[in-house]
Amino acid sequence: MKKIPFFYFPLVLALCGCSLPLFKDMELETVSVQLPAVPDAAAGCSGGERFLYRLSWIDGEGKPVSAETENRSFNLVLEKNRLTPILAELVRFDGKEGFSFFYPAGCLYPVHLSPGKELFLKWNLGTEAAIVRRLLLGSGDFRAAREYLEHFNWQKLESYLARYDNPWTVNTTLIAESIGSGGFTARNIKSLSLNTIRISPPGENPVLYDRYVPASPLRPDAEDTSTFTVHVPDGISLFLAPGGILTLSVTGKNTQNMHFARFSP
Repeated sequence: MKKIPFFYFPLVLALCGCSLPLFKDMELETVSVQLPAVPDAAAGCSGGERFLYRLSWIDGEGKPVSAETENRSFNLVLEKNRLTPILAELVRFDGKEGFSFFYPAGCLYPVHLSPGKELFLKWNLGTEAAIVRRLLLGSGDFRAAREYLEHFNWQKLESYLARYDNPWTVNTTLIAESIGSGGFTARNIKSLSLNTIRISPPGENPVLYDRYVPASPLRPDAEDTSTFTVHVPDGISLFLAPGGILTLSVTGKNTQNMHFARFSP
């Protein structure tokens, strides 16, 4: 993984007069984690009989931790008041293998901690949590990176991302690099270059779902309800349709390839 440069760490720590805590001296806090409901699209399209969430967070030593659960509510022990991104990825489980389609829900501890010590993971917060996770794991110095990032205004970034119908269409690499270098401004939040493509999914009355849950289901074109107009970057984009996954490969507006792969029974 490419390391994110944090040029301002020594300055921030000096100004704050901070000393980095040792792992053995950590103060811990138990919080109640609340996961979002399984989207209707998941059960209606995938045919999976069972779903679980794959949780991922970072412990006090900077090590990534993961766990799987079918419960929407559970307790999690975290280092008290230290910035921790938490992500929850929905996984379809058929007894043989897990399959994930939707972008993860997420939140930041303690930024999003309620007065009742609850953390509500939300689909619209997944992008922000993923950016923090990338910064912490890619820094090369976890404790210094966390100390620095705890002084960043994450609520402000959240308000900027809320202006987009789909926050996963922004250039998250640019955001992460600008935060890490200490030069972040609102001008660093830019949409990816998107191509406007019309596609026709299989089926007589097709239904199409985006990977970002709040953006689903997509609306068909008014003049032809068998087609959908989508806005995608160059590369591979995935959409969920009844019975399988539609893969769209795009290189510029005039070059595209579409493939529909059905779920195994």
